[in-house]
Amino acid sequence: MSSLRLLNETTATSVATVTITDIFTSDYDIYKVQLLRPDLNTGTGTWLDIRLVNISGSVISSSDYQYASYVFNSDSGFGEDVSTSADYMRGLRYSANSSADGGGMTIYVFNPINSAYTFLIQQSNSFSSAESKSVGTKMVGVLKSTMSIGGIFFTNGGNNFDSVNIKTYGLRSS
Repeated sequence: MSSLRLLNETTATSVATVTITDIFTSDYDIYKVQLLRPDLNTGTGTWLDIRLVNISGSVISSSDYQYASYVFNSDSGFGEDVSTSADYMRGLRYSANSSADGGGMTIYVFNPINSAYTFLIQQSNSFSSAESKSVGTKMVGVLKSTMSIGGIFFTNGGNNFDSVNIKTYGLRSS
């Protein structure tokens, strides 16, 4: 039996945000969330931000998020983005708005349902043919609030996603 179990697949078009609720349960302690080739319609230099959703379905927008993200630009080296009191966690650093360009993000969510702090690790990569560069990120983050988390929320700085496909898996650790 595979250690990954597909729990949800969400596809959206022409939306500014995507909220996925009721995907984290007590069945798993670790979840894998993949954004596959999001077409972000942003122009250049945009972040895709992550928030968590409580079990009642409300997006948590308090300043209880902490994250550290390293950014790898193929044309200009490394950078970092760090916050100890944000209302989001930084995810994919997208550098173009063409569906012909590639991009994707994988997030692991740890212990979301057990009313303790919820931790995430994330990595992503995108390529912009318009800018002739690749941008990768690695991020660790935490929601420093003791509540049960039932889902995840993505926003693109108020810009629309032309399209996005998100798959959520439960990960068996034993």
